[in-house]
Amino acid sequence: MKCPRFSVWSAVALLSLLAVTVPTAEAWVGLGPKWPSNTVRYDKAALPSNWGSVADFSAQQWTNVTPSPFTFVSDGSSSNDLTRGNIDGRGRTLATTTIYYSGSTITRFVMKFDTSENWYLGSGTPTSSQVDGQSVGTHEFGHALGLGHAQSSYCSGSGSATMCAFYTMGTTFMRSLETDDRNGINTLYP
Repeated sequence: MKCPRFSVWSAVALLSLLAVTVPTAEAWVGLGPKWPSNTVRYDKAALPSNWGSVADFSAQQWTNVTPSPFTFVSDGSSSNDLTRGNIDGRGRTLATTTIYYSGSTITRFVMKFDTSENWYLGSGTPTSSQVDGQSVGTHEFGHALGLGHAQSSYCSGSGSATMCAFYTMGTTFMRSLETDDRNGINTLYP
């Protein structure tokens, strides 16, 4: 059963109009702007303490991609904030990532996880009624580095890219990156 869609605020929605899809057999989509350096810091201080490991795990999935030199670093003084709050109640939107940019350069992001959802924050397996924090976090950090949603024709089943727009409750396969996700970051940050 397909469940809530990931959503991105209006700034990212506008960016998706500028998205450039790579021809050939690639599913990943770039939003347009990207970071001016290969190190981006994020501040998780506004998250409850039990969310800290979820944020770090999710960021690390992108940092671990080789040969890309891109790195996410936790830093309490960063203006790239991770927060929790009400988005739409239990509904379609699990989390949002707002991208701020100037020209072709990303200058800041704000990531927000919906407090109304039934979150699973562990590293095991969530129940079929829970949203896996690590899966959603990994997806949202993909937006934070400049990736949009993967083309839907490439999004079916457990081998789907982490950047696909749909999440199935109780699943964990989006915790790890697929070839398409890795191709996206390696192309944006070679």
